[in-house]
Amino acid sequence: MKISCHLQKRMSERNISLGVINLVMSLGSFSDNSERLILDEKTLALAIQCTDSLKKQLVSLQQKKGASVALTDDLLMTSFFHYGKKNAKNKQRQNIKQFS
Repeated sequence: MKISCHLQKRMSERNISLGVINLVMSLGSFSDNSERLILDEKTLALAIQCTDSLKKQLVSLQQKKGASVALTDDLLMTSFFHYGKKNAKNKQRQNIKQFS
């Protein structure tokens, strides 16, 4: 999306970064007359709560060394945590190669 000279000037005057503009565009909702996007305090609190929850999930996954989901077409088949192990099939193949 293009940025007007007016917006660039106001962003500079008000110390508003392009990151803030992107957040408002991503999370904001239209005003009643659809004239502008508004990112209000209530939406910000909800976004922070969701971000905190996401961070907890990501840290938990990191401690488990990641996770995988097996799928085919539109069917989810199985899922598992890695727990620091590489793919067992790959380890078996490596062990076979060492003995060859």
